[in-house]
Amino acid sequence: MMRGDPLFTVHAQTPGELEYAVSYLQNHPDIYQVTEE
Repeated sequence: MMRGDPLFTVHAQTPGELEYAVSYLQNHPDIYQVTEE
């Protein structure tokens, strides 16, 4: 993995579901953590 590579892909069946998922991730930044091992 290189700097700038996508870490994950968000899938949704409707634009509203995608908007909700992205909003949730933006409002809960502690849901994921990236560390160097």
